This record gives sequence, C-alpha cells and structure tokens, in this order.
Amino acid sequence: MPMEILLHQLLLKNGYSRYSERQIHGQLHSHPEFPSLRAITDSLDYFHVENLALSVPKESWEELPPNFLAQIQSSELGDAFVRVEKKGTSVRYFTDRGKRYTCTVEEFSETWTGIIVAVDEQSKMNNRLKVPVVSTLGLLAVVVIWGLNSAGDLHWVSGLYFALSLLGLAVAYTLGKEAYAESTWLGQQVCGNGQNTATSSCSQVINASQSRLPFGLTLTDVAIGYFGMLVLAQLAFGFGRGPLTVLAWASLPVVLLTWGAQALVIRKWCGLCLSLSLLLVAQWGLLFSNPGSLELLETSYWTGLAAAAVVAALTWKHLSNTMQLRKNQHKLKVSLLAFKRHPELRDYLIAQNPKVTYAPLSNHQILIGDDQSTNSVTTVINPLCGYCTDSFAVYRNLIEEGPFDVQLRMVFLVPENPKHEAYVLAQRMVACYLQSPEYGWKAITAWFSGAEKDIWLQQFPTNATHEEEAMAWLQAHRQWCVERQLLYTPIT
Repeated sequence: MPMEILLHQLLLKNGYSRYSERQIHGQLHSHPEFPSLRAITDSLDYFHVENLALSVPKESWEELPPNFLAQIQSSELGDAFVRVEKKGTSVRYFTDRGKRYTCTVEEFSETWTGIIVAVDEQSKMNNRLKVPVVSTLGLLAVVVIWGLNSAGDLHWVSGLYFALSLLGLAVAYTLGKEAYAESTWLGQQVCGNGQNTATSSCSQVINASQSRLPFGLTLTDVAIGYFGMLVLAQLAFGFGRGPLTVLAWASLPVVLLTWGAQALVIRKWCGLCLSLSLLLVAQWGLLFSNPGSLELLETSYWTGLAAAAVVAALTWKHLSNTMQLRKNQHKLKVSLLAFKRHPELRDYLIAQNPKVTYAPLSNHQILIGDDQSTNSVTTVINPLCGYCTDSFAVYRNLIEEGPFDVQLRMVFLVPENPKHEAYVLAQRMVACYLQSPEYGWKAITAWFSGAEKDIWLQQFPTNATHEEEAMAWLQAHRQWCVERQLLYTPIT
C-alpha cells in the first residue's frame, strides 16, 4: 500500500472524494523531497485541502481527530507514516506496506513520535443532496409545460420517455461539470468512489484524447446536445413517436462504440457514460416494445428537432465557456496559494529579482519552435509534476497559437533512478525527440494532455539506441539544473 493510497484513504475518510490515487501519486512522486512530511503537506496544499502537520503531546490523544496520519518508529517498520483510526480505547493503523495493526492506545504511544498530519473534515452537508428552490421550481415548470402541451395525447409511454430524456439531460450536464472539474452530488456518487478505479475515472475518460470527436466535439457536447434536443422538442412539439423511434435506433451504434472505446482503447470505465448508455437503451426498449403508429416522415417534427438541437448547442456553448473561465480562475488561485506557501522562494524573488540566464546545454538541447526566433522560453519540467501540466498548456499555446514566433527550450529535472516513473517517461520523451523533433513534440504534447502511461508508451515507441542516448541527455539536464540551483518544477 504505497503512500498515495494511505493519503487517498485519509481524504476519503474525511469527505474528500474528488481526488484519485493517480493524481495523488503524481504530486507525491514529483516532489523533490519525496518521501517526506513536506511532500505530503505540499500535495495536500496543491489539492486545496486544509491540513496541519505538527508535533503534539501524547497526552492530548483524546483531542486528536478520528482519522489522521502519524509518524511511528519501530523495529519492524522503522521510521514510517501510517494511517490511524481511533476506535475507542483501541487504535487501528495501516502501513504503506499494506498491513493493518490493532493495538491499545498505550501500545501505539510507545512507537508514535507525536508527529501527525491531519486534514480539515468536509462538512457532512457537502455530501448530502441539496435541492435549491430555484431548481425545484424550474423542474416543476418543465413538467407543467410538458403536461399542458401533451394533454391531448397523454400516454404512459410518452410520459416515461420524457422522464428518461430529463434524466439523461441531468446526467449529461453532470458529465459536463465533471469535464470542467466542478463537483456535483451526482458526480461524487457515481465517479467519486476512490475504492474502485473503474468507477472513479469519469474525468479521465471524457478528457482523454481518444474521446475527442471530429470538429472538435467531445462526448459531453454530443450527450448534452442530444438529450437537450429531446427535452426541448417534447416541450415545444409533444411526443413525435416516428422521429423519436428513428433516433432511438440510431443511438444504438453510438452506445456500442462508446462501450468499445472505454473497454479496448481508453481501458477505463466512466460511470456517467455508462449511465447515459443505459438510458439510451431504455428509450429504445420503451419505443420498440410499444411501437404504436409510426409516421417517420413528420417533416414539421424533424424541423422542430433541428431547431431544438441548435438551441441546446448554443446554450451548452455558453455554459461550457463559463465553466472553462471558472476552471482557469481556480487554477490561478491554487497557483497563487502555492506560491504564497513557499515563503523562502517568495522572499528571495521579491528581494533580489534574479534573472536566470540561459547557457546552452552543449549538444543536449531540446528545441521546439522557430529556430531563428529571438523570442525564447526556457522551462524546467517534470512529467509527473501537476503544476507542469498547467504550465505546458501555456507553452503549447505560445508555440502553436501565439501572436509571434517563439522558441521553447525544455529541460527535464527528474530523479536519477532510471526505474523511477518520472525518469522512464522523460527518457521516452527525449528518445522520441532524438528520433525527430516533430515526433518528440507530439509525444510530449500527448502526455501533458492527459494520456495514460501504458497506452502512451505503446503509442510512441523508440529504439534502444535512442533510449540509451536519452539517459546521457537526462544526466546533462540534471547537472545543468544543479549548477544553477534550479531544484523544483516548473520553472520558466
């Protein structure tokens, strides 16, 4: 049980269900002081989780929270952190080796150093279903409008189909919120169960590069557009059995494609995506088992569906732009907080305002962009660094869409251990660059766009010669950083 699992379980016990083991792993293992107490607290700071690391008297045991991390020193485990659960007069604790121990408070105190890491418990109200008055009234208004519009042709099939459409729109909107890292009650229930990776990877599936559709569309865009169209069309024009049956049959291949993509390509399952698929199958089953009279060529209803689709698409475009703005503002806020929590760095920069001059890395330079440009950016980066992902998005925008030509010089700062995950990833990136700069840039871009490690390594193979040469490059990059005391990432 690695440290990231201990920390992940601590967060779950205290009401934080948004953060996956993979996210925590990336933060911990990219930290220059891992494994350490500082790495743990800095990772919690990155996720904006209020935390305290302190040394407390052993006599204050009763005042400690029910769940926390504690440092122990024992002949069996050595100097280690464990996750502690208080159980009345007994203590249950879990080690990073996957072992569980139960003992008395007195026995635990003999090995406990007094150092703990505690996190602020989420309010229980945050995990309850909240039903705002405005949303309740809005839903009631929708049902009333549909009822008035369908009064002349009210049937249980049309009522159930409309209910499925409303539920589909709600799930699709939750999927959209998940894509922009916004928490919802439904999203936490379906995607937030960190005990099972298959059900906690919604955002990884919908944001994966393999999930992109033609014309820049995403699965979220299509889902919201489709169910939004169905709801608006039924509100405005009633229940058109013929056209809706055609759409139900047309949705079945989409269901099979999404299942195949998640199982064979992305290799992760999205609970919300599966829910949408089941709703589509339910709509098809409802219409198939109750065919009635079909008028497939209802021109006026098809026109209404087209108009509803346009309205739904425009509405979602506005909402997604707003969500993206909120997401960017949140990232900026987190970055500023992280900077404020490094007082030594902040004070040094404010007092001296140093400028790091670029000295060429001999024959080990990774250069992206215009070779002749007088505008250059040098970055020190790590494949597992969470902040590096945000920084890379800025670099990529400068290279591909910037108003002027820019040359990007990339320096990798990774641990010296060739078996370390960050080293393996950086070695492959450099090897791809040695094969060709274009191939290297494509590999680097794919990784920082959220690719899965195993799939990414398969997509960008290299030969043994380039892999061996890349090791020398990484050593030169690290030496360059050490000489200039650049020992953290990202640096620009």
